[in-house]
Amino acid sequence: MTLTAVPSTGWAFSSWTGDLTGSQNPKTITMDGNKAVTAHFTDSQPPQISNIARTTSNPLDTNPSYGWVNVSCTVTDNVAVSQVILRIHNPTGSWNNVSMTTGTSGKYYYRTTTAFSTAGNYSYSIRATDTTNNINTSSNILFSMPANWDINSDGHCTILDLVTISNHYHQTGTNGWIREDVDNNGEIQVLDLVFVSNHFGESW
Repeated sequence: MTLTAVPSTGWAFSSWTGDLTGSQNPKTITMDGNKAVTAHFTDSQPPQISNIARTTSNPLDTNPSYGWVNVSCTVTDNVAVSQVILRIHNPTGSWNNVSMTTGTSGKYYYRTTTAFSTAGNYSYSIRATDTTNNINTSSNILFSMPANWDINSDGHCTILDLVTISNHYHQTGTNGWIREDVDNNGEIQVLDLVFVSNHFGESW
Protein backbone atom coordinates (compact mmCIF):
# COMPACT_ATOMS: atom_id res chain seq x y z
CA MET A 1 0.00 0.00 0.00
CA THR A 2 1.06 3.64 -0.45
CA LEU A 3 1.27 6.06 2.47
CA THR A 4 1.13 9.81 1.91
CA ALA A 5 2.04 12.30 4.63
CA VAL A 6 -0.09 15.46 4.30
CA PRO A 7 1.20 18.45 6.29
CA SER A 8 -1.08 21.10 7.73
CA THR A 9 -0.67 24.71 6.65
CA GLY A 10 2.68 26.06 7.84
CA TRP A 11 4.29 22.64 8.14
CA ALA A 12 6.42 20.47 5.82
CA PHE A 13 6.98 16.72 5.78
CA SER A 14 10.51 15.75 6.85
CA SER A 15 10.84 11.97 7.31
CA TRP A 16 9.37 8.59 8.21
CA THR A 17 10.37 6.47 11.19
CA GLY A 18 9.36 3.01 12.36
CA ASP A 19 8.66 0.46 9.64
CA LEU A 20 9.26 3.17 6.99
CA THR A 21 12.41 5.27 6.77
CA GLY A 22 13.69 8.05 4.57
CA SER A 23 12.06 11.20 3.28
CA GLN A 24 10.32 9.97 0.13
CA ASN A 25 6.66 11.00 0.12
CA PRO A 26 4.44 9.18 -0.85
CA LYS A 27 6.11 5.88 -0.03
CA THR A 28 5.07 2.24 -0.50
CA ILE A 29 5.00 -0.28 2.32
CA THR A 30 4.34 -4.02 2.06
CA MET A 31 1.66 -5.10 4.53
CA ASP A 32 2.95 -8.55 5.42
CA GLY A 33 2.21 -8.09 9.09
CA ASN A 34 1.46 -5.41 11.69
CA LYS A 35 3.27 -2.15 10.89
CA ALA A 36 3.96 0.97 12.93
CA VAL A 37 4.89 4.12 10.99
CA THR A 38 5.34 7.70 12.14
CA ALA A 39 5.41 10.73 9.82
CA HIS A 40 7.48 13.67 11.04
CA PHE A 41 6.86 17.29 10.09
CA THR A 42 8.83 20.51 10.54
CA ASP A 43 7.60 24.05 10.97
CA SER A 44 7.94 25.94 7.66
CA GLN A 45 5.95 29.08 8.43
CA PRO A 46 7.85 32.24 9.39
CA PRO A 47 6.50 34.64 12.02
CA GLN A 48 3.89 37.13 10.85
CA ILE A 49 4.63 40.82 11.48
CA SER A 50 1.77 43.31 11.59
CA ASN A 51 0.53 46.55 13.17
CA ILE A 52 3.89 48.34 12.94
CA ALA A 53 3.49 51.74 14.56
CA ARG A 54 5.67 54.63 15.69
CA THR A 55 4.90 57.22 18.35
CA THR A 56 7.16 60.11 19.31
CA SER A 57 7.52 62.84 21.84
CA ASN A 58 5.61 66.02 21.07
CA PRO A 59 7.48 68.08 20.17
CA LEU A 60 9.94 65.82 18.38
CA ASP A 61 13.39 66.50 19.84
CA THR A 62 16.82 65.01 19.16
CA ASN A 63 17.91 65.89 22.71
CA PRO A 64 17.65 62.59 24.66
CA SER A 65 16.57 64.49 27.77
CA TYR A 66 13.34 65.59 26.09
CA GLY A 67 12.75 63.55 22.94
CA TRP A 68 11.84 59.89 22.53
CA VAL A 69 10.64 57.46 19.86
CA ASN A 70 8.64 54.27 20.40
CA VAL A 71 8.33 51.58 17.71
CA SER A 72 5.83 48.78 18.27
CA CYS A 73 4.42 45.83 16.33
CA THR A 74 2.56 42.55 16.64
CA VAL A 75 4.36 39.26 15.91
CA THR A 76 2.57 35.92 15.80
CA ASP A 77 3.72 32.41 14.90
CA ASN A 78 2.19 28.95 14.57
CA VAL A 79 4.73 27.60 17.10
CA ALA A 80 6.48 30.30 19.12
CA VAL A 81 8.49 33.50 18.59
CA SER A 82 12.06 33.46 19.87
CA GLN A 83 13.37 36.93 18.93
CA VAL A 84 12.19 40.25 17.48
CA ILE A 85 14.83 42.75 16.34
CA LEU A 86 14.43 46.38 15.34
CA ARG A 87 17.00 47.14 12.60
CA ILE A 88 17.75 50.88 12.40
CA HIS A 89 19.68 52.38 9.48
CA ASN A 90 21.20 55.64 10.72
CA PRO A 91 21.86 58.87 8.76
CA THR A 92 25.59 58.09 9.02
CA GLY A 93 25.09 54.80 7.15
CA SER A 94 25.64 52.56 10.18
CA TRP A 95 23.15 50.00 11.52
CA ASN A 96 21.77 49.40 15.02
CA ASN A 97 20.14 46.06 15.79
CA VAL A 98 18.21 46.22 19.06
CA SER A 99 15.95 43.67 20.72
CA MET A 100 12.30 44.60 21.07
CA THR A 101 10.62 43.90 24.39
CA THR A 102 7.69 41.51 24.44
CA GLY A 103 4.36 42.61 25.81
CA THR A 104 1.05 40.79 25.87
CA SER A 105 -0.79 39.06 23.01
CA GLY A 106 2.24 39.06 20.73
CA LYS A 107 2.92 42.79 21.03
CA TYR A 108 6.53 44.01 20.95
CA TYR A 109 7.97 47.48 21.47
CA TYR A 110 11.19 49.44 21.70
CA ARG A 111 11.25 52.85 23.35
CA THR A 112 14.40 54.92 23.01
CA THR A 113 15.71 58.40 23.72
CA THR A 114 19.08 57.87 22.04
CA ALA A 115 18.64 55.68 18.94
CA PHE A 116 17.19 58.62 16.96
CA SER A 117 19.19 61.43 18.58
CA THR A 118 21.02 62.47 15.39
CA ALA A 119 19.25 64.75 12.94
CA GLY A 120 18.71 63.17 9.54
CA ASN A 121 16.89 60.48 7.60
CA TYR A 122 16.47 57.01 9.05
CA SER A 123 14.94 53.76 7.88
CA TYR A 124 14.02 50.79 10.01
CA SER A 125 12.60 47.32 9.65
CA ILE A 126 11.59 44.52 12.01
CA ARG A 127 13.05 41.02 11.84
CA ALA A 128 11.31 38.19 13.67
CA THR A 129 12.62 34.65 14.26
CA ASP A 130 10.64 31.70 15.59
CA THR A 131 11.86 28.77 17.68
CA THR A 132 12.55 26.68 14.56
CA ASN A 133 14.66 29.44 12.99
CA ASN A 134 12.16 30.62 10.39
CA ILE A 135 12.78 34.33 9.75
CA ASN A 136 10.60 37.13 8.43
CA THR A 137 11.60 40.76 7.87
CA SER A 138 9.22 43.66 7.34
CA SER A 139 9.67 46.22 4.59
CA ASN A 140 11.78 49.31 5.34
CA ILE A 141 10.03 52.32 6.83
CA LEU A 142 11.46 55.80 6.31
CA PHE A 143 11.59 58.27 9.20
CA SER A 144 13.18 61.71 9.59
CA MET A 145 14.44 63.43 12.72
CA PRO A 146 14.57 67.20 12.12
CA ALA A 147 17.43 69.17 13.61
CA ASN A 148 16.35 71.21 16.63
CA TRP A 149 17.29 74.44 14.82
CA ASP A 150 14.91 73.57 11.98
CA ILE A 151 11.83 74.79 13.83
CA ASN A 152 9.28 74.12 11.07
CA SER A 153 10.92 70.80 10.09
CA ASP A 154 11.20 71.66 6.39
CA GLY A 155 14.83 70.53 6.10
CA HIS A 156 16.34 74.04 5.99
CA CYS A 157 17.22 76.77 8.46
CA THR A 158 15.73 79.96 7.05
CA ILE A 159 14.21 83.25 8.17
CA LEU A 160 10.93 81.39 8.68
CA ASP A 161 12.44 79.52 11.63
CA LEU A 162 13.52 82.81 13.23
CA VAL A 163 10.08 84.34 12.62
CA THR A 164 8.41 81.33 14.25
CA ILE A 165 10.53 81.80 17.36
CA SER A 166 9.84 85.55 17.39
CA ASN A 167 6.08 84.87 17.33
CA HIS A 168 6.47 83.08 20.68
CA TYR A 169 9.03 85.46 22.17
CA HIS A 170 8.86 85.69 26.01
CA GLN A 171 6.38 82.84 26.29
CA THR A 172 7.16 80.27 28.97
CA GLY A 173 6.35 76.63 29.70
CA THR A 174 7.98 73.43 30.87
CA ASN A 175 11.44 72.64 29.49
CA GLY A 176 11.19 71.59 25.87
CA TRP A 177 7.46 72.34 25.69
CA ILE A 178 7.54 73.49 22.03
CA ARG A 179 10.15 73.30 19.27
CA GLU A 180 10.65 77.09 19.48
CA ASP A 181 12.21 76.48 22.91
CA VAL A 182 15.37 75.39 21.12
CA ASP A 183 17.59 75.24 24.20
CA ASN A 184 14.83 73.52 26.23
CA ASN A 185 15.04 75.94 29.18
CA GLY A 186 11.30 76.67 29.34
CA GLU A 187 11.46 80.22 27.95
CA ILE A 188 11.47 81.61 24.42
CA GLN A 189 14.26 84.20 24.49
CA VAL A 190 17.18 85.64 22.56
CA LEU A 191 19.29 82.51 23.16
CA ASP A 192 16.87 80.51 21.04
CA LEU A 193 17.23 83.06 18.23
CA VAL A 194 21.01 82.95 18.55
CA PHE A 195 21.06 79.14 18.43
CA VAL A 196 19.05 79.07 15.22
CA SER A 197 21.04 81.97 13.72
CA ASN A 198 24.23 79.94 14.19
CA HIS A 199 22.78 77.38 11.75
CA PHE A 200 21.24 79.85 9.33
CA GLY A 201 21.38 78.61 5.76
CA GLU A 202 22.15 75.01 6.76
CA SER A 203 20.17 71.98 5.60
CA TRP A 204 19.96 68.47 6.94
